[in-house]
Amino acid sequence: SGRVYMESSLRKLQKIEADILQVVSKICDEEQIRYYLSSGTLLGAVRHQGFIPWDDDIDIMIPRPDYERFLRVASEKLPPYLALCHYTKDCNYPFRQAKVVDKRYQLVREIFSDNKAYDVWIDVFPLDGLPKGRLSLTAHKCWITFHMLTLKLSRLNYHGTDYSKRTWWQCAVLKANKVIHFSRLLSMTKEIRKFNDFLSRYPFEQSEWCINCFGEYIYRESFPISWLRDGRKISFEGESFSAPQEAEKYLTKVYGDYMALPPKEQRTCKHSVEFISRENRL
Repeated sequence: SGRVYMESSLRKLQKIEADILQVVSKICDEEQIRYYLSSGTLLGAVRHQGFIPWDDDIDIMIPRPDYERFLRVASEKLPPYLALCHYTKDCNYPFRQAKVVDKRYQLVREIFSDNKAYDVWIDVFPLDGLPKGRLSLTAHKCWITFHMLTLKLSRLNYHGTDYSKRTWWQCAVLKANKVIHFSRLLSMTKEIRKFNDFLSRYPFEQSEWCINCFGEYIYRESFPISWLRDGRKISFEGESFSAPQEAEKYLTKVYGDYMALPPKEQRTCKHSVEFISRENRL
């Protein structure tokens, strides 16, 4: 049946991503780069000792100084079938965070009206410092919101212009774009670079709190750096990986009662995907 096919396809995808994670973890350990499982991947490790059964991606977070070092060394250390993707390496790269991809396999993702094929990936997010003091923090969040808005405007045409699967306000912005052409006035790569430069303003090592600004949860993924410390090992898909020392506090801040399963109707793969094996590409 289609459901059985989808489940077996999802499981194969998860195993490929877990293999990418193993390679990345080995590089980080060899280079003494701090990394931590994050968001749904960490939740899966704590609650399921592996993937959340219906999840289809892997997320890790790396403190900004280590993240910059990872960007420098990863390409040399990765095996030939894997590649590091980042806006500094490809001017058409549309994502804020880095990805490590397996070039032998692809996913076709449906986003709004658009279907695009991507090499199978894991996400690598930077952790950035936050300013002290309520006033400075409020101003910082306002600038984060501004940068997120300009980046979204620069990407307006990236996922197609079909209005049928958009919200009313997204339709309004798309119509305005036909007149003002935000996406022509704003360079996607420049906006990603500005956002990264802005987030680096408060050095991680001199901060008490940090944030994963490029993840799904943004401000819910701001937390005391002390929760990370030297990390602790946690089991994920039968292997051992690094997690925040206070993983439970982090998960509570992001998800609330994280051990409670969502309703059955919400236990679905968040990306509409078609999995393609292209092992003969290399």
